[in-house]
Amino acid sequence: MCAGCSAFASTPIYRGRDYPVKVITDLPRKKETTPVVAKYWRQTGATVQCVLCPKYCQIREGAMGPCRIRVNKGGKLYTTIHSTPCIVATNSIEQGPIYHVTPGARYLAIGTAGCNLRCKYCQNWQYSQTTAEDTANYDMPPSRVVETAKKLNCRGLLFAYTEGVLSMEYTIDCAKAAKHAGMKNTIITAAYVDEEPLNDLLPYLDAMRIDLKGFTDKFYRDVTASTLQPVLDAIKAVKKSETWLEVVNMVVPGFNDDPVVFKKMAEWLLQNVGPFTPLHVSRFYPAYKLRNLPSAPVSTVERLRKIARDVGMRYVYLGNCPGNEAQNTYCYKCGQMLIHRIGYVAVDKIELKNGRCRFCSATIPGVWA
Repeated sequence: MCAGCSAFASTPIYRGRDYPVKVITDLPRKKETTPVVAKYWRQTGATVQCVLCPKYCQIREGAMGPCRIRVNKGGKLYTTIHSTPCIVATNSIEQGPIYHVTPGARYLAIGTAGCNLRCKYCQNWQYSQTTAEDTANYDMPPSRVVETAKKLNCRGLLFAYTEGVLSMEYTIDCAKAAKHAGMKNTIITAAYVDEEPLNDLLPYLDAMRIDLKGFTDKFYRDVTASTLQPVLDAIKAVKKSETWLEVVNMVVPGFNDDPVVFKKMAEWLLQNVGPFTPLHVSRFYPAYKLRNLPSAPVSTVERLRKIARDVGMRYVYLGNCPGNEAQNTYCYKCGQMLIHRIGYVAVDKIELKNGRCRFCSATIPGVWA
């Protein structure tokens, strides 16, 4: 997938430590939400059934689904977050983390209220675990999103911070507009989504970073209030598409740090998405309902990274480990450093030419232009 793209010399690279996330505040605000008829639902007698995600919620008249975003009005399902993001910011693509897509490029990141999961360690719970009525929102129809991205010299859009598949209608509309304008589209997601909406979205995406939060149903039930298999199905579907895939596993002490289970996950990834799919093994930091837990030790994520590499995964990165060499990209063939990163903030060295290693000419899979 896009391994042999032309050199990305024209892509702006943000160097040094002076490029943090920049939240944009000088945009039109939206005082009230404007419900828009949703796409993924069906009538089921006195209720409507949402078919956006594998929970298949039955929603009675006047009620919201547990995602707090989709509501039954007059026997129709509406979404309350179309054109109503609560977060708009500029990010470097590395903050995804997404490492094999236009390194160092600036993206316009947007996020809407609500989520269909209940992750106990959510980093953005103030936005994801509430309604659009309870967040301060922007008035950002797709055309304005693209205009803003262009104005800020962004390479593309990044659907992030909360769950981009929950706002599927808005996400697709924005992605279509961005694609028409020649921009990239990327998304950070837990991929708890049904097959039809996922297939509708994929043609407009250049890259998807999926959180594979654990590798047991117990972890998914207890920590996220969801299930594992739909996520595995989504990962395989993305891999079969033209969309570049990267996978993240955040290591939560005492919950998903069992080396035996982690090895099974790495073996599954090797078999189903191949050795060149980047895997990010990230340290947990206390947040939301798991503030009582310690951060994951660096030694733990380093040990798990070694397991994945021993299994055969070629690009295994460490996340939330500032200064660790495992945040950089090395040629799988000759071992030379190809991309040097300063945490999630910036890139200050790239040794790629036309998607190939400058030293040995090995093709490095990714989206480099």
